[in-house]
Amino acid sequence: MDHAGIAKKLKGFASTLELSEELASLFISMGKVVKYKRKEVFVRQGEPCLYVGAILEGDFRFSRCTPEGINRVIGYNFPYDFMTDYPAFLKREPGNYTIEAANDSLVYQVSYEQVMAFFEMN
Repeated sequence: MDHAGIAKKLKGFASTLELSEELASLFISMGKVVKYKRKEVFVRQGEPCLYVGAILEGDFRFSRCTPEGINRVIGYNFPYDFMTDYPAFLKREPGNYTIEAANDSLVYQVSYEQVMAFFEMN
C-alpha cells in the first residue's frame, strides 16, 4: 500500500476517535504503521505487552493456551478496532493471551511510553 493509501486509512481511523481533530492528529503523529504477515504475533501470552494497536487493514485472532496445552481462540478484532492485552499493557506485565494476525494486516501501533506522553499532554 502506498503512502497516500496509508494516510487515508489513518484518517479513517482518526475519525472513529472521540477526540478533537487537533488531538486526533497529535495521537496519530506519535505512533507508527507496521505490516504484520499472516500468523505473525502482535503479543504473545506470557511475554510483555509493549503496544496498543489499531487495525487499519486485516484482522487478528486472540487465543489463550490452557494449562493442558490446548490453544483456544477467544476472539477476533477487525479494521478500526483497538487491540492489546489492556491490563498487561497498563501494568507492564506478561500478556494473558496471544494476539496473532489472521491475515496479512496493517496496524497503527503506539508504545506504552507514547500513550503515557499523550495522556500527560492532555
